[in-house]
Amino acid sequence: MVVAKKSAYEASRQKRLEENKKRMEELNLNKLAQAMHTPKPSPMKKVKPKVPKQPLDLSAVRRSSRVADLPPRTYKEGLPVQFCKTHLPSRDVMVNLVDEKGDEFETKYLAQKTGLSGGWRGFAIDHELVDGDALIFQLIKPTTFKVYIIRVNEPGDTSN
Repeated sequence: MVVAKKSAYEASRQKRLEENKKRMEELNLNKLAQAMHTPKPSPMKKVKPKVPKQPLDLSAVRRSSRVADLPPRTYKEGLPVQFCKTHLPSRDVMVNLVDEKGDEFETKYLAQKTGLSGGWRGFAIDHELVDGDALIFQLIKPTTFKVYIIRVNEPGDTSN
């Protein structure tokens, strides 16, 4: 009995499939379905060409009339390369910075960059360094610098 019901169901199902197929052909849905499956070439995205960044020209910066006639200041980041090659280790090491009060600060010297890293920020914050302050580093031991700070504005200086 189950087999008879199953075959009757299959027969009616097959009949509906054929009817649906005829309707699809009448409406040209087969062609529409094929068109949907064929990928159309998409327009290529336009990419802006990369323009190399120009180095910042500090001489073009607008300057106050009281310093306009003076030559522009230049600032050097890091320690002098020749000095580092001659007097400092050729690998990264920890160095001590001794301020004018005798307080010591440990910082990391990066040989490849000839600069100071870990610990330098703490030194700068503790000494309230600002843009324009000048520092003199005196090598007193193989990995110890005495650091002298020349402030751009001394406390109480109101000449700005």
